[in-house]
Amino acid sequence: MLEMEQLSAVYVPALSLLLVVLVVLLYVRRKRSLQNEMPCPIYQRIVQHQPTENATQVLIAGGAGFLGRHIVKQLIERKGCDVHVFDIELPLEDLRDPLVASYIKGDIRQMSHVQEALTGIDTVFHTAGVFSHNVNVTDKLMWDVNVTGTETIVKVCQEKSIRKLIFTSTCIVTMGKDDAIAEGWDEKHPYPREPVNGYVKSKIAAEAIVLAANSVTPSGEGLATCVMRPGGMFGIGDNMLADMALQGRDNYYIGDGTARFDLVHVNAVAYGHICAANHLSPVNDKIPIAAGKVYNLTAGKPVMYKEFFGGLCDGPKSFWGHAKPKSIPVWLASALATINEVTYRSLGIILFAKSFTRLSVEMTQRSYWFNNERAMQDLGYTPLLKWRDHIDLLVQDYSFSCSTAPRLRRRSVPCLSSPHISSRGSIADHRGAT
Repeated sequence: MLEMEQLSAVYVPALSLLLVVLVVLLYVRRKRSLQNEMPCPIYQRIVQHQPTENATQVLIAGGAGFLGRHIVKQLIERKGCDVHVFDIELPLEDLRDPLVASYIKGDIRQMSHVQEALTGIDTVFHTAGVFSHNVNVTDKLMWDVNVTGTETIVKVCQEKSIRKLIFTSTCIVTMGKDDAIAEGWDEKHPYPREPVNGYVKSKIAAEAIVLAANSVTPSGEGLATCVMRPGGMFGIGDNMLADMALQGRDNYYIGDGTARFDLVHVNAVAYGHICAANHLSPVNDKIPIAAGKVYNLTAGKPVMYKEFFGGLCDGPKSFWGHAKPKSIPVWLASALATINEVTYRSLGIILFAKSFTRLSVEMTQRSYWFNNERAMQDLGYTPLLKWRDHIDLLVQDYSFSCSTAPRLRRRSVPCLSSPHISSRGSIADHRGAT
């Protein structure tokens, strides 16, 4: 009898603790499931100033995101248009730009939200989307947002006789699962039989929807559409490449680091989108040159993975201002990424970064860069600066922002477009109607 009491004293607390742990894990998994479902927000419009007379009304879907913020900033610098930001999450009040006409909280998957947001709009930049390299993103969510959401935006653009739609895709839509190298591919390269993943598959489908909707006539009637395919974007606020390098986080590269890939500063990609909008208006009663076309917005030249992170620098420090990165074996990175994915799927816990997946590891071992001649010839697009010059300016801006506003470093999310880049005339030279 005494033995039973002793066993009870041991096992009852242990079983109770196990039950508590199971309840917590079930709660975490349920919370993760709700996050994956990305519940629809309540529609909200925050008007900061009334429409300007005779100004073009421009809306950026995904305008609070990395690329969207830079498009917003450059449009405001250009003047001549009222800018409206439409996103599922809005910036905190102290980070909102007072020159933005309105901030609209809504979901591109909801027809009523899109109809409200696009009322009175002339031009739409559709940069909203769900990225794939995160452990907490499902193929279903990507399809719902990237395809169904795009279809909704296109339908509303047609219903409301909106003039222009510029859609953001990705250069890797032409890469297949078995393509280890993509060197200098242009926009004519065919889609693969088997896309890299669900994200690429969703972008391929969305591109088809946008291009099929192009109906502009020489007189300017109908909807003019085009597709932008950026390379790998970097800049302050990217939460990956530049942010990690500037802060000295995850200071390593995978494998020997000799794979080459296409990196372009986000300012250049934003500039390319605006150039495309400018070339969706008929000239001399001719179909706009950009209408119905696809454009690669890339650097046009590849850079080695190791070189970008400063692994080839002389001395103990890289040009990012931290110790030179070290190499970790591919097998170790793949094993850790697998553990990260399995732990999240089973327990709802992210051990490392949410973007640290087997696919993201595998992509660092591929060499891929894309030809940008069509965008340069048709649109007047330019990568602005060499990648190394961009980095030098990023380091300067980051050091300045940290010395004047230390809280920005902790949050690592503000849009701090380089004043040096925007003052070079590349934006000011393209004023006029969007």
